[in-house]
Amino acid sequence: MSIDIYFKVHGINFEDEENEKDEEDEEDAANIEGSGGQASNEGTKKKTRGKTLCKKLHATDFNDRREVEFLQGQPIGPTKEVVANLGQFLGSTVRNPRFVTLLYTSWHGVPDNIKEGMWEYANQKFILPISSKPWVMRGFCRAWKKYKGEIKKEHFLKYNTKKEMIKNQPLEIPEFQFRKLIRYWSLPAIKAMSVKNTENRSKQTCPHRMGSTNFAIVRKQLRDSKENNEEPSRAEVFTATRTSKNGKEIDAKTQTTIRQGKS
Repeated sequence: MSIDIYFKVHGINFEDEENEKDEEDEEDAANIEGSGGQASNEGTKKKTRGKTLCKKLHATDFNDRREVEFLQGQPIGPTKEVVANLGQFLGSTVRNPRFVTLLYTSWHGVPDNIKEGMWEYANQKFILPISSKPWVMRGFCRAWKKYKGEIKKEHFLKYNTKKEMIKNQPLEIPEFQFRKLIRYWSLPAIKAMSVKNTENRSKQTCPHRMGSTNFAIVRKQLRDSKENNEEPSRAEVFTATRTSKNGKEIDAKTQTTIRQGKS
């Protein structure tokens, strides 16, 4: 559901609370001026470098679209650049309020018509088989959740007061929207849920080391490396995606799991 509906369902009057806060801020400013003091520059918003917008990808003409090849439901080519461009495109799309905002409690709460519009837009910039729709929509979902998490980490959790958060708000999000996010993230129930989610993530073991590279590309590389082009086993894929390529030490749990898979 949207955050507005969440507020309504739980009896949270966001506008009244914001009006009260604005009145308090005005009183503070008046007191500073009346005492002969100078107002601080805390209200000045700090400018930070924005996210990559992928303007070239979004400016792609319909007739210049690149076809994306899929294997087992995941993009594998025709080149790594095309696959990477698709991933970047998905990420930049969810950061554009023209398509979707962060004012939803979860991706499941984003209306279907908005999601469908994003799928149609992706097809205007890439040639995508209809069978790729589940992967593309999961990609939008992951990118949206990642973006929301980044905004929360960099502009909410970093600061102790609402005033500091507003001062350092993300430039790409209108202030009235960011105020709603602050109110939502500040709710005790949402804080408790966030703590629980963090605990659950900490219990995950054997994380892969592929970054943004999807497993289908790894499977294809493993298959192509075999003389008979045999499909790689799950153990082979697991080992390939957990083996460090830059000399970083692999945790003991992952090492044990890899050894068991090879035995």
